[in-house]
Amino acid sequence: MKSEMKKIDARCENGCIWRLYGSMIQNEATFFIKICVNTHSYYRSFRNRQITSEWIAHEFLEKIILVPEFSAKEIQSVLKEKGKWKVLNMLRGSLTEHYAKLRSCKIELIRTDKEEKFNFMLDIDPITNLLIFRRFYIGFSSLTKGFIIGCRRILGFDGTFLKTFQGGALLIVVGKDGNNQIFLVAWVMVESENKDRLTNVINHLAPHAKHRNCAKHIWANWKKTHKGEKFRKLFWNATYYTHETDFKRKIKEMKEESEAAHDEFIARELRLFCKAFMTQLPRMHVNLRNISRKDDVICLRCAVGDTFEISDRDDMFVVDLNKTLYSCREWDLIDILSKHTCACINYMRQDPIMYVDNFYYKKIYIATYENALISIIG
Repeated sequence: MKSEMKKIDARCENGCIWRLYGSMIQNEATFFIKICVNTHSYYRSFRNRQITSEWIAHEFLEKIILVPEFSAKEIQSVLKEKGKWKVLNMLRGSLTEHYAKLRSCKIELIRTDKEEKFNFMLDIDPITNLLIFRRFYIGFSSLTKGFIIGCRRILGFDGTFLKTFQGGALLIVVGKDGNNQIFLVAWVMVESENKDRLTNVINHLAPHAKHRNCAKHIWANWKKTHKGEKFRKLFWNATYYTHETDFKRKIKEMKEESEAAHDEFIARELRLFCKAFMTQLPRMHVNLRNISRKDDVICLRCAVGDTFEISDRDDMFVVDLNKTLYSCREWDLIDILSKHTCACINYMRQDPIMYVDNFYYKKIYIATYENALISIIG
């Protein structure tokens, strides 16, 4: 390595092509890397200056005396195991120190955000009488305000197991903003993920809340026994269509293709993941697949007032602009204008923006994220 005040040139040993060269840009406080060959051309070296043959002989002397047939592979395994346990012990010590600072962490969180709650549960060890960490709930007021201001009235619950020696699970609560992006609301660390217990708590706190399932997760399980492109199209067509008549037509096609696939699909709670049976709120629409359609010729006839009869190929629809009703139910579900509703609004020479839900306005999206998280010390 050659190093000077304003430049550095580093090269690998034994004629290797690896090289890094950089220098300061004149009249600027910027270091610029001009050459970077990030490839080694030499053979891997297994030499270790710390673990020598003398050190290994001294370390395993007593073991080999007791077990003369102790092989070189077994020596390697022992060394690897010792290194692994040393790393784990270092991690345990680090994590134990972090858990010991939870009270200080809670005090700091309350100091910076007095409007929200930060709670954790502790138990007492009956043998040592020491406090044992159980659960920790974190929910910032800025996240709660953002959800109330600009997110749809839907909450998603999910969890993941923590890959530490203490174990446990991390549960999160998320929402959906006006741009259909995930919005974090709160999270909690618990001993383990318990679906039945979590469901009971939600039913107790919000007994009138509607439950939905993710169609993508249902498809991941359903396709294990019903594979192929044809089954994929049948599944997504059945879940996508917003009118019950279209849904029944697709279900009939699925039954003609496979009785088993049809029966397994119908056995699930259709109201939880099929749009034809969903309620209008919370204006939730996620495109889980891309659908390409050709431009169709639309004929509309004004019936009474702001009520229209739409003719689209072989289908007939009714649109009521005053009540914001659409017999296809697509407008009712997501409050985004379809081609049929746009045709009616243009016929009345009105502004389509007037018929879009507030969740999709730019000002609501900005207001969702205007409450920033406060920095904490620690």
